[in-house]
Amino acid sequence: MFNKQSFYDNQYKSALENGYECWGGNERFIKKLNQCENILHSGFIPKSGKVMEAGCGEGVLCREFYKKGYLVTGVDISKVAIDWAIRKSESMLMNIKYVHSDLTVPGINFNETYDVIMDGNCLHCIIGDDRQRFLKNLYKMLSPGGILFISSLSSPDAENHTKYSDNLPYRFIPAEKFLLAELEDLGLYVIDKVVNKRNEFNHIELYLRK
Repeated sequence: MFNKQSFYDNQYKSALENGYECWGGNERFIKKLNQCENILHSGFIPKSGKVMEAGCGEGVLCREFYKKGYLVTGVDISKVAIDWAIRKSESMLMNIKYVHSDLTVPGINFNETYDVIMDGNCLHCIIGDDRQRFLKNLYKMLSPGGILFISSLSSPDAENHTKYSDNLPYRFIPAEKFLLAELEDLGLYVIDKVVNKRNEFNHIELYLRK
C-alpha cells in the first residue's frame, strides 16, 4: 500500500536538505507567491474572514493571506511540512493555526467552517475513493456562499491518467469534464476557470461557490 505520509515526509525532508524555500524548489516558491497574488486580486475572494489551505506544505499561501488580515488555518498530511510551516510562522511572529491531518479520513471535523478553502495543489495527489472523501470534507467545512479554490493538474484530452511511484499510484490527473463533475456533484458551481496548457499535462485553476 502507498504510504502517503511517509512519501510526502520524505519529499519535504529532501527539500529541507537541499536548502529550498518549499517542496519543489525555489522557482516553485516564486510561482506560489504569484499564485497567491492572483487569488487575492481575483475579485472572488472576500476581503476578510477565515481561510483554510488543504495541503499547505511549508505555509507560503497561509502566510500571504495572514499578512492581509485573514484568520488562517493550514492543513497537511506531512508532519515534516507542518513542523516547517510552524517554524517559519513563529520566526515571523505570525499567529497561524497549523494542523497535521489527513483530509481523506471520513467525516473529519475541525469544528470550524471557512469562508475560503484553498487546495494547495494536492487534489491531483489524491487517488481513488479518497478523492470523494477529501472533497466531501472540504464541502462540509466550507461556509454557505464560501469559495473553494482548486489548483490541479488536468488531462489535455478526454482521458483520466494515473502516474505511479514504485508501481503504486500517486498522481491522478483527471479529464476536465471528470473533475468538474466531481465538484458540481457536491453542490458547488464554477464561477471562474483558467486552463494553462503545458507539455504533458495541463494545469487548471477553478473558483467554485457553495
